[in-house]
Amino acid sequence: MKIVILQFTFVSINVLKNFLILFVLLFTSLFSYGQRDSTRIFLSVFSENNGLITDHKTSFGDSVSAVYEVKEIIQKLHKQAYLQASVDSLAMYGDTLKSFISLRDQFKWAALKKGNINPLILSKTEFQEKYYRDKLFNIEQFLAFEDDLLTYLEDHGYPFASLRIDSFMIEKNSLYGVLNYDKGPMIVFDSVIIVGSSKVKNRYLMRELHIEKGQPFSQKKVLEADKILSALGFVRISRPPVVEFRSGKATVTIFLEDKKINQADGIIGFLPNEGGGKKLLITGELNLNLKNVFGTGKGVLLEWKKLKASSQTLNIGYYHPKLLGSNLDLRMNFNLLNQDSLFLTVYRGINVSSALSVRSRVSFFTGLKTSRQFSSPVGADTTVLLMSDYNYYNYGLSYNWNNLDDIFYPHKGWIFDVQFSLGNKVLRENSLVKPELYDQLDKKSIQYSCNILINRFFPIRAKSVIFTRFEAGKIFNDKNTLFINDLYRVGGLKSLRGFNELNYYASTFGIASVEYRYFTDPTSYLLVFYDQGYVSNVVNPSIKDDFPFGFGVGVSFTTSAGVFNFVYSLGQSRDQKLSLNLSKVHFGIISRF
Repeated sequence: MKIVILQFTFVSINVLKNFLILFVLLFTSLFSYGQRDSTRIFLSVFSENNGLITDHKTSFGDSVSAVYEVKEIIQKLHKQAYLQASVDSLAMYGDTLKSFISLRDQFKWAALKKGNINPLILSKTEFQEKYYRDKLFNIEQFLAFEDDLLTYLEDHGYPFASLRIDSFMIEKNSLYGVLNYDKGPMIVFDSVIIVGSSKVKNRYLMRELHIEKGQPFSQKKVLEADKILSALGFVRISRPPVVEFRSGKATVTIFLEDKKINQADGIIGFLPNEGGGKKLLITGELNLNLKNVFGTGKGVLLEWKKLKASSQTLNIGYYHPKLLGSNLDLRMNFNLLNQDSLFLTVYRGINVSSALSVRSRVSFFTGLKTSRQFSSPVGADTTVLLMSDYNYYNYGLSYNWNNLDDIFYPHKGWIFDVQFSLGNKVLRENSLVKPELYDQLDKKSIQYSCNILINRFFPIRAKSVIFTRFEAGKIFNDKNTLFINDLYRVGGLKSLRGFNELNYYASTFGIASVEYRYFTDPTSYLLVFYDQGYVSNVVNPSIKDDFPFGFGVGVSFTTSAGVFNFVYSLGQSRDQKLSLNLSKVHFGIISRF
């Protein structure tokens, strides 16, 4: 709530005068000239001091528009400190409307004193008395100051503050005044009330909105509630918040509904064990992603995939927001990759993040990555160390910015994510490797990696959306001690479509994608895509740089059982021909609850 009181009575008289003149002329022109559809009307504006005024539009389709232009000219002159500017006459001469304007003198500030406004509060604005000493009157400058002042006050416990100009005087064309304000009563937050089906806990919600009991009231926090809660993904505001003031306290009522965002899907297969024995081989995939566990915003992630007898991946994550009542969010990760009985790599990491704004977040992370070799690649050169046991302790920073309009079905917005990490790498000797190969290497080294992801969604029609994506990463070592079990894994549905999952080992990769989506309803769409990749492997010199690409079609639609996804893709690379026999089909159903 913003209140400002100005006492420019002479301005009000001129405004009334101009309004009456323009109203009468506009009324008569409607009958005299309003029907000249085929004739252009020209406007000439004159002032008694400066002659012809040219800074305006001069040609119109009818006289009504020309009269409105005269009104706009008067308003512009008022903003230029000609506060007494008015229309002396307005008349038609043939096809030309002539207007004579009285400008008079420009007004200026003789002085505008700060009055009773606290200097600390005044420092939060751009107000300085020298800007109002012998300076032309600028209403926009004053209104900007007024808005800054009252906005600061309403965000620091004084939503009913008002501003006024006291001791206001006019001498000829000079203005003098003293700024005084009334802060009104001090208001503090009391509580947040949740109305609706949401199971979110009140205490967690207050922390997310940065609202604490007894804290000075902030209108900004109330206005940003919708953006903050939308970014969470698992709730939505069904109507704007309502604030009730009573006895110096503010109670905020939030109307919340839960979203179906938890995901669960999977498939289990039992196959004969080709390796021998009577036991069955278990294969399959399991995905579990829980949000807002117990109404506290916590999250649990479990992803397990075993599509071959000797390979599997496992990802486990736990997310804890507002750690110990602070503004820090904690995320713990456990990742396991068992690749074709060649090696086992395990990463354990901790990520601590903090929101910089509603849309952006910065994170610090640290972790330990260990890798152990079980066998040597078939046909590998035994004189070159392609794999090795190691321990890698890393530290890093990441920055994320996200302004998508919808977390599941975006039509517009960006995702920008950049990450940089470095750490100490320590080699461990393995009995499968000839000891003399380690003699050629440094046991300790510094290893770096950097990654970037840019997603953009933009609508081209009511139901059509273009999705573009660019992802790249590079890993390097100051002692050139990179190994196969260090590298990125590229390929599959979530990176380079048209190729097997984790098909490529890459020390450097880049993937650029463009995808067209046609929405048949708000939660279902058809898609056509093209992925262009680049992969480089500096570990194995026999593998040359490659530029694989993939393309295909797909569909995603919502059913009562969940969201069904189907993607058909083809890919071509140096080692894979473009063939229907090598096409890839990805499908699955995601249940949300």
